[in-house]
Amino acid sequence: MATEYAELKSPRAPLAEAADRRHPMETSSWLGIFLISWMDKLIRHGATTPLDEADVWPLAPADSAAALSDRFALQWAREKVVHKAMWRTLSRPSLFTISLYFLYSFLMLLQPIVIKSLLQYMQGKPTSLGLESGYGLAALLTALSFVSVTVIDFGQYLSSTLGCNAKTIITDAVYRKSLRLSAMAKRDLSSGEIVTLSSVDSERLFQAYLLGAWTFAAPVAVLAIFIMLGFEMGYLVGLLGGLFMFVMLYVGHVSAASVGNVRSRLLAVQAERVKLTNELLQGVRVVKMYGWEHNLEAAIDAIRTHELALLKQYQGRRIFNTVALYSTPRLRFWRSPT
Repeated sequence: MATEYAELKSPRAPLAEAADRRHPMETSSWLGIFLISWMDKLIRHGATTPLDEADVWPLAPADSAAALSDRFALQWAREKVVHKAMWRTLSRPSLFTISLYFLYSFLMLLQPIVIKSLLQYMQGKPTSLGLESGYGLAALLTALSFVSVTVIDFGQYLSSTLGCNAKTIITDAVYRKSLRLSAMAKRDLSSGEIVTLSSVDSERLFQAYLLGAWTFAAPVAVLAIFIMLGFEMGYLVGLLGGLFMFVMLYVGHVSAASVGNVRSRLLAVQAERVKLTNELLQGVRVVKMYGWEHNLEAAIDAIRTHELALLKQYQGRRIFNTVALYSTPRLRFWRSPT
């Protein structure tokens, strides 16, 4: 009797039209992208109906793991230095994002001048800007506030997108490299170190891109602020304020270096714990056969105790750095009454 076979196809959801499934960033105008108005439809839908996976658009082709991996591989072939290859891969959007942060800093520095002119107008004095209209000054202040907030919102959106792209590149690179490792190389690299590279280190790179633009814009903005203070309140006030800020920056640098040192030690301990745990799970039959449960439990407990001690030290130093950062604007220079 002949055997008959029937074709069985996997069930598939009906595909939406290609135009409907494209990411809105590919079809929106430059104004819609700048104002991030392409998110409005999703927000309105989420306000009335719980969102699910089908409501979210697929990634834009430029942000997909395959496209980012190809771009990074091209730069990696030119020079095998991670930070240089990463910078060249994302250099154009990175420079544009940094320029937006500079523009935001410039707009924020203009607002005190407009406020000063508005106060001068209310006191009947000539204004610093030469604009002798209260409505005009108020409209200018409103426009500056709106534009500056819009610019920084778009800049932060680009920063988060760059961070996600960098995280995708690193995760993909670590995964590809782990597949190509030789047997000799695997002896010197534990599974815990691979997990740390693909998860923790990639997350730190995401945070670096998220806040990295301030590294360029903030020093210039702070210098401009104290120069303006010097013109308004005298050079001594600007000089002392600048020196005090320099001291606080140095304290922050030392504190951040200390946090980074503890973080490095913590990651090494976490990698060792993950390695030992994976080895225990893979060889659980041998462990049960020879009765090594108590010895391995003690070893894992010792590593975990060391990890918790480093976590406590890390969190304490990190919180001190954060408190010092947020308390700096509240500090005042005191002088004796004349």
